[in-house]
Amino acid sequence: MKRLILLIIPALLSANLRAQTATFTLDSCRAMAISNNKDVRMSSIDKEIAEYNKKAAFSKFFPRVNAMGAYVYTSKDIHLISEEQENKLRNATTALGEQVSGAKTSLLQQIGQLQQNPQFLQFLQANPQIAQAVQNYTSQLVQALQNPGAIENALMAASNVGNELADALTLNTHNIFVASIMLTQPVYMGGKIISYNRITDYLNQVEENKYSLANQELIVKVDEAYWQIVALESKKKLAESYANLLRTLDANVDKMIENGFATKADGLSVKVKLNEAEVSIIQVDNGLILCKMLLCQVCGIPFETDFTLADANQDDIITLADISEAENIDTTEVDGKNVNRPELNALELADKIYQEKVKIARAEFLPNVVLTGGYTWTNPSCFDGFENKMKGMWTVGVGVKIPIITSGERIYKTRVAKLEAQKSSCKYDETHEKIELQVKQSSQRVVEASKRLATAQKSLQSAEENLRYAEIGLKEGVIPVSNVLQAQTGWLQAQSTMVQAKIDLKLAQLYLNKATGNLNY
Repeated sequence: MKRLILLIIPALLSANLRAQTATFTLDSCRAMAISNNKDVRMSSIDKEIAEYNKKAAFSKFFPRVNAMGAYVYTSKDIHLISEEQENKLRNATTALGEQVSGAKTSLLQQIGQLQQNPQFLQFLQANPQIAQAVQNYTSQLVQALQNPGAIENALMAASNVGNELADALTLNTHNIFVASIMLTQPVYMGGKIISYNRITDYLNQVEENKYSLANQELIVKVDEAYWQIVALESKKKLAESYANLLRTLDANVDKMIENGFATKADGLSVKVKLNEAEVSIIQVDNGLILCKMLLCQVCGIPFETDFTLADANQDDIITLADISEAENIDTTEVDGKNVNRPELNALELADKIYQEKVKIARAEFLPNVVLTGGYTWTNPSCFDGFENKMKGMWTVGVGVKIPIITSGERIYKTRVAKLEAQKSSCKYDETHEKIELQVKQSSQRVVEASKRLATAQKSLQSAEENLRYAEIGLKEGVIPVSNVLQAQTGWLQAQSTMVQAKIDLKLAQLYLNKATGNLNY
């Protein structure tokens, strides 16, 4: 609800800036600054980045599923045998056919020569039974040799088998396709994932503290510019009142000169003071313009915006509660041990981050275990012989990585992480000591400012009383003009000191609240 109000107020104020002169309160200036300031916006973006990094680190606990696909064109096929062996395999049946054909022709010639041999013919004539058997066998053999169909078919089949074997031993790998879906689930990574999640959580908190610190620093800038304008507005009114007093005195002195109760030197002295007062008004106006431009820049509004401040016309910017609080501060009891500073919180978180980095360095000594599973398709495939088809298989596995020897690298990294942790701890202690000193100094400044305010109040009362007696004495003719001028100058200085004392007390309380981490916005 508070953030919504901080966003609505600047929008409403911006809508009325050009319509009329705006009146800004301290809260509205703070709201506009937080809404429009670039540094705060960048710090807010850094906080969002840290939040997303935290979510990204948490996702490391869950499995990863990746899909992969690839296509490769190759210029040559793969041959499982040499080209010479392939040619021999393809030509083996042709050579066999030629040998068989030559053997058949030679056998027919030998049979014809045997049948024409006189001695063989006489033997057959002497043995009619053998002659009949030889004649039957010869007829069948000649008939078989003269009918080559069966042999040629057998040779053709053998030739086809040889070509098929040669083709089977040649793999077509011109076009290769691979696709897979893999799942990887980390089981144990030495504690690195847990440490990374803690680190990102700490970093997220660090960015939140940086965002709070940026807001606080911005609030301090806004308050400084705001109260400076209030001081200048008050001093401008004082300068104008002083100038009016001098104008009245100048008129009275002129009358006194005419009546012989004052000299021309008195009149010139008054005129010089009047000129100085008018120059002071010009200087205050210039300073006021510059301070308003600074407040516009801090609040993120146009420089030409015409505005007034709600506290510019208030005489009670310092309340009795503020004075009482300042007077009750005991600087001997104030310490910075229990402050809620974003810087300290960030450094404390940084120390925890370095402790986690030590654990990450130690995790390099421990094994890593992951589960894997997936499905893979390939073309060509070799699951049922070599085929140019898209086929696949599923796989499940466990992967373990155990570091053994790294030549001392892990030991050195662990020592570096420990030293960085010690350095961060020392920086935290140093910053804590500086903040304690800052708190004590800020509390001392509050006490000093409250004492200056009390002294300024007494001085103002004396100056007002002195001015009243001087003006009465001038009218009665018992006090010279120079004394009145001194009384008026003393009154102006007392008023200016009073205004500055109030602003100093306001700023001192602001710095103390920031030093103790109690600055609300």
